Amino acid sequence: MDQNPWHASPPPHLSGSIVKNIKREARRKAALTMSLYSTVALGALGAFIPAYSYMSSEIARTGFSEFLYLMYSDSTLVIINWQEMVFTILESLPIVGMVVILTLALTLLASLRMIARTSRGKMRIKTI
Repeated sequence: MDQNPWHASPPPHLSGSIVKNIKREARRKAALTMSLYSTVALGALGAFIPAYSYMSSEIARTGFSEFLYLMYSDSTLVIINWQEMVFTILESLPIVGMVVILTLALTLLASLRMIARTSRGKMRIKTI
C-alpha cells in the first residue's frame, strides 16, 4: 500500500462538475452574444426610418428624381447629351444618404447572420 501522494486520483464527480460548468458558461456566453447582436439589429432597424427620411429629402433637394424622370420621358435628349446627363446625375446623387442606408442594411444583415449562428450554436450546446 505504497501510494504516492503526488499521484492522487481526482474525485469521481469532478469531471461531471467541470463539464457542467463549461456548458453553463457556454450558454451564458451565447445568451450575452445573442442579446448584443439583437440590440445591434434592432438599432439598425430603428435607424432605417430617419435614414430613409434623410435620403428622400436629399433626393428632393438635389433634383435627382427629376433627372431620372427626364431620362425615361425624353430619351432622345438624353442620348444626344449623354455625357452632360451622366455628370449631372452623378453630381445630384445623394451619396451620404445612400452610404448610410447601405451601412445600416449591411449592419442589420451581419447582425441577423450572427444571431442565426449563435442560436444554432446554442441549440448544439443544449444537445450535448
